[in-house]
Order: sequence, then structure tokens, then C-alpha cells
Amino acid sequence: MKQNSLKKHKKDWVAVLLLLLFTTLLFIKVSGILQARLTVPLLYLGHDSKLLGATLKTMLENTWYGPNAMLGAPLGTNLYDFPSYGDTFFYLCLKGLLLVFGNIGAAFNVAYYGVVILSALSMYFVLRNLTVRPWVAVLGGIIYTFAPYRFLHGTSHFFLICYFFLPLVTLFYLWLLQDDSFLRIQKGFFRYRRNIFGIAILMLFAISGIYYAYFGCFFFIVTLLVLFLRAPNKWQATKTLVGKAVVFFSCIAMPLLLAYLPTFFYLANNGANALAPNRSVAEASIYGLRLASLFIPPQGYNIPFFTKLGSQYQTITLAEQTEYLGLFAMVGFVLLLAFLLVTQKPKWIQQEKDWAVVKFLSQLNIVAILLGVVTGFGTMVSWLITPQIRAYTRISIFIAGFSIIALCVCINAALPSVTNKGRAAKGVLAVVLCALFGLSVAEPLTYQGIGQQEAAHYSADRDFIQTVEANVAPGSMVLQFPYVNFPENPPVYEMKDYELFRGYLHSSTLRWSYGAYKGRPSAVALETLQAKPTQQMLQQAAASGFTVLYIDKRGYEPAHFEQFIFEIEQITGAAPLISWDETLYVYNIKEYAETTRAALGQKKCEDIYNTLFGVVPVAAGTSNPRITDASSLLCNAEGNINFYNSTNSPITIQYSFHIHNNSTHASAITFTEPEGQAQTHNLSSTPGTVSGTLTLAPGNNLLHWQTSAPGLEDTDYRFILYDFTCSF
Repeated sequence: MKQNSLKKHKKDWVAVLLLLLFTTLLFIKVSGILQARLTVPLLYLGHDSKLLGATLKTMLENTWYGPNAMLGAPLGTNLYDFPSYGDTFFYLCLKGLLLVFGNIGAAFNVAYYGVVILSALSMYFVLRNLTVRPWVAVLGGIIYTFAPYRFLHGTSHFFLICYFFLPLVTLFYLWLLQDDSFLRIQKGFFRYRRNIFGIAILMLFAISGIYYAYFGCFFFIVTLLVLFLRAPNKWQATKTLVGKAVVFFSCIAMPLLLAYLPTFFYLANNGANALAPNRSVAEASIYGLRLASLFIPPQGYNIPFFTKLGSQYQTITLAEQTEYLGLFAMVGFVLLLAFLLVTQKPKWIQQEKDWAVVKFLSQLNIVAILLGVVTGFGTMVSWLITPQIRAYTRISIFIAGFSIIALCVCINAALPSVTNKGRAAKGVLAVVLCALFGLSVAEPLTYQGIGQQEAAHYSADRDFIQTVEANVAPGSMVLQFPYVNFPENPPVYEMKDYELFRGYLHSSTLRWSYGAYKGRPSAVALETLQAKPTQQMLQQAAASGFTVLYIDKRGYEPAHFEQFIFEIEQITGAAPLISWDETLYVYNIKEYAETTRAALGQKKCEDIYNTLFGVVPVAAGTSNPRITDASSLLCNAEGNINFYNSTNSPITIQYSFHIHNNSTHASAITFTEPEGQAQTHNLSSTPGTVSGTLTLAPGNNLLHWQTSAPGLEDTDYRFILYDFTCSF
């Protein structure tokens, strides 16, 4: 008995070592990591990846990813408006790696490699738990970890490619189906090892991607429904299943609530941000799953037919095009569809347990399609409950996992029992050759990687920013152009989103204006400043403390760019430092700033700063949460103007604006000041003036409005506020 156990254990060790070896070799091939240095981050080239790079740098230099005084200068920024709490487990892991390596490149590269390894081991563990042969489980692990989904998302969506928990959660669904004691509330609950293992994994899974947690909850509900329909005693089954649901959703909810606490306290102190990521119902269809995309590779294949097919399909769809399953998962997917139509176990599947597994996976597979497909259940959820979950294409990695598990179970069931060493060796060789053939010919292993050229670009950018820092004083504030909303902004001319982080990623002493969160005071103030004519903008920037200008040429039309830098050089007398690729122009305007501040005097400079950054009026609860000089807003029935005082002392201001109803109906509006005083004004189609004096405490000061004005059809915009002025 012991000899058989040791022999089985030895096979697993050998199989795992082979799995780690092949996975590592393929990772090296895909990533090109040996052509670069360990400290050159694989995330550097993707434009979305620069956001993750800036977040990692924020965590390296601060406690967590939220506040960062080096971005959004002069007021700083805070990333808690971005719904990142669902990825807390990954942030914790990355924080640990940052503490170990002290470098974002090394930390990210090690994390990327770790994710690849964990995905392979996770699938191997699940397949072995389903009694699949070690060598077939190795094949499944390799195919799963190098699924096209990984390369189609690349490092730009790093957290999405951290899908190593998904096979384990799929195993939990199977345990729920087969093991009545699993997650059942009863005496000895915590003495049952599966329960302890399940709870630990579920709690980590909950904070490992909000999309995956959402999809995981959906499949759990489907599993409970299957169990209920199979149960002979519905009442007894209901009590048991409700208890299991309480355990499952508690394991999901508690970590999410804990992870949300920093965001909760931030929002409680600063108010909700109307420009925080907000999705529309239509996006569930735009980013919904398309069945054809599961079979059509978008690009980058060695087979000309695939390349041509993908190119043609790409012209007729606007989706993410990350759904492609790959050769092996496609075979498994077709099998799962076929098993839906089969009522009795095929003869070549000898074990009833294997048939139960693939039959259940076929049910999960079809409901995954029904949830994710364009105009499917996901669209209904978006319409009736919340549109915040929009990219249902991302359910494709669950479909790929179900398909790969099913294919491996079927291969294992179809293979004859291997007792001869020679036959075992041939089986191992066949599995290895099959994996290499499929990965080299039918999978997009050329999608992601960093080579010598990219590493050279990284080094050149680093050297350029170090040159800039050597020519300016430490702690200098850098005003970056063009102004770009952060986060999630479309490309500006030829400059992609998040490209303005390029300087910050290599900087250690400078404070950068980019990264101010849209809808927050810092972003409102910076947008107001940069919208002014060049001479006025430069004067006010100098008065506010900016001494460096950073201009990305790609964000302008050529003629506009040439005119802009001509004006800068004429006004400031500064000459630019130009990056190696001639896309970045950096001006040290310290002399101009000192001359300007001396000419204006300290009091005038303080007034300019206070007007721009000292007190920033930001509208909340409106269609356009932004107030600038001579602006106009369409406003809703209720909302706030947040007068943000960034100083450490109270400031008294006078405010004034015009307001009129967008309807012919007479109505009224009531403004409630921060100290509680209220004033009511009649509204009509004729503009009226609202004015007052406010003493603003440091931080947020809300001027609240509420109106009886009737809303317009569809939009619900009640009135127009415009010509806002604020003086000291």
C-alpha cells in the first residue's frame, strides 16, 4: 500500500517538475525576458500598462495605491475613486514584491512569471483531483496558462490575466455537486478540510478581480439550482442549499467589504465623484460575448488562413476581441455543446464520475454563453440592476477553463490504462509534442514580449528623465501638456491614454501635474489653467509655483505644436530638452517664474494661486461636474457645489452666478450653505442672479441645492447655471 502511494506521489512530482520546466521555457520565449534586464518591466510598452506602472510606483513610494502627492501637482491625487478594491489580493502581492525588490520592473516581472506558474499549477491540481493522469494534467496546465486570453489582454490588463483561481472555483462547483458535506453548515464544519480549503480560496478569489467574483457567484447560483432540481426532497434541499449560499456569499462579501473600507472613508470625507468610472447600459452589448469570436483568432498567427480570417472579422466587430479559445479549448467547447444533446453516457467514457463531470461542465458552459452573449442575460442585468459590469467578453476565460477540463477528462477516459514503461514514455512524449505543436502553430505566442529594442527605449526614457532632474531643482512642479482627463480618456491626436505617466515612471524628485483625478478639485483647477491663452497660462502657472513644462508632441497637430512651443520660447526665453525620440519637450522656466513672481508680488501670486488651487468649486450631482470661469452647466434636481479649500486656513469668498429654468413652468430652488443657512430663489426662463459670501473651512465645503423644477424628457436636466465667478 505504501509502495503504491509512494509510486503515485513520485509520478506527480515528476509531472509537476516537467510542468514547471515547460511553463518556464515557454514564458521565457513569450516574454523575451532574457533579451532585456530583469528590472525592465514587461508592462512598459502597453499604454494601459503605464497606469499599472504608476500605481506600482505609488505603492513603492507610499503605503498604498490611493494618495500620491507626486501626481496631480500641486494638490496631489488619490486613486480611490477608481474601483480597484476588487483587485486587493493582487495589490497585496505586488506590495510584498515591491518591498522585496524595491523596483517596479523586477516586482512586476516576477509577478507576471508567478501568475503564469500559478495558472498552470492550479489547472494541474484540479485535473489530478478529478483523477486525470499526470501527463494529461500537464497538458491541461500548459494549455490553460498559455490560453490566447492571456496574450490578447497582455500586460495592459494584467489583473485580468491573473485567472489562476478560476479552475479551483470550478472544482468547488463539482465538489458541491458530488459532496453533500462541502460548505454544509453542520457540526464539525471546520474539521472538514475541504471546507477550510474552500473558504480560504473563496475569500482570496473575492478580491482577485470583480469580474471573476461576479461570474463566480453566477455559476454558484446555477450549481445550487442544479442541486435543487435533482433533489427528491425539495424542502430539505432548500434548507441545506440556503446554508451553503450563506457560507459562499459570506466568503465573497466579507473580503470585498474590508477591501472597500479605504475607498469608503475617502468618499465619506470627499464626497462621491460624478466623473468616477460610470458605465452605460449599451456597453454590455458593445462589450458582450460574440460566439464567432470564440473561434476566429484576431491576428498574429502562423497559419495564413487564420490571419486572413481574423483580419476580415476584425473589420466587422467593435468588441475587445479577446474571446478566442485556441485550438484545444475549441475542441473541448464543441464537445461540451455536443454533450448537451447526449442523454446517456458514451461507451468510451467508462467511469460514471467522468461522465457526471463533463455533463455538468456542459451545463455551466451553456449558461456562461447565455450570460455573456450580446443581448443575453448580462444585458438584462445591466439594464435592470447595474451597468457597472459591462465587459462580458471576459467570461470567455471561464468557458476556456470548462472546455480544457472537459477535453482533458475525455482524453483521460479514452486512453487505455498504461502499465508498461515503454507505453508510458510514448504517452508522455505524445502529450509533450501535442502541447508544443498546438502552442507553436495555433496559439498566439507572439502577442506579448519585450526585446532589445523595447529595453533600449526604456533605458533611453530613464536617461532622459534623469537628465531633466539633473537640470532642475528637486521637488520642482512639472506642468504637463496637453491636458488630458485621468483616467480613461480617448487618444489625443497621436498620444494614447496614460502616456503622460512616461515621465513619472522614471522620476524620483519631481512633482507631476498629470494624474489628477477628473471631477476632483486638482483636475478642475489644472484644466482651467491650461485652457487659458498661453501668456496668461504661463504667468499664472509661474505664480502658482510651476517651474518646469513637459510637452508631449504626439498630443498636438504639427502646426498647433509648432505655434505652442514658439509662444513658450518667446515668452519664457527657455530652450527645450528634447527626448531621444523627439516626442517630449521639457522646458526649465525657473528664471521666468522667478521674474514673474517678483513682478507680481507675493500678495498677487497668493491671490492667483488661491483662485486656481486654493478654492476650487466643483459641481457634484450634475451632468457635467465642472465649474470654470464663464461656464455653463445643466443641473439635476439635487446636487452640490463643493468649494474645496486646499489651504490650512479658513478663506472667505464671494460667489455669484446666473441661473434660469430650462422649462416654462415656474419653480423654485433652495441653496443650503455649509453652515446650514438656506436661501430660496424663484426660477423661470428669465435668468436670475444668485450670490453670497462663504467662509470656507479647510477641505470640502458643500453648497447644496434642491429644486422643484420639472425635468426634461429623458435627460432629467432641471436648470442651467452659468457665468460662475468666485473672488476673494
